[in-house]
Amino acid sequence: MLTIIRRTGENLRIGTYVLVKLTEVKENQIKRFIHAPKSLSIRREEIYVRIKRDTKIGFESKLNKDRDSSQASSIEVIISFGSKIQLSQ
Repeated sequence: MLTIIRRTGENLRIGTYVLVKLTEVKENQIKRFIHAPKSLSIRREEIYVRIKRDTKIGFESKLNKDRDSSQASSIEVIISFGSKIQLSQ
């Protein structure tokens, strides 16, 4: 983890395409401006955690449903970096 101190109006660069600017500080709130490519997902932590949880629940539900089906013998999962894994019964 990296801790960086910035003042209002100062910027932080993450790689080439992401710019974070501290725009306002009020009591216990900090406003930031984030400029990044649309292909980059930017979410608050609690939203990210909820999406991960809901995705896992949905996947587990599908996995259990397919296992109960007599026609399903395996499920192919393509993970984000392109590798394939087989989940067999």
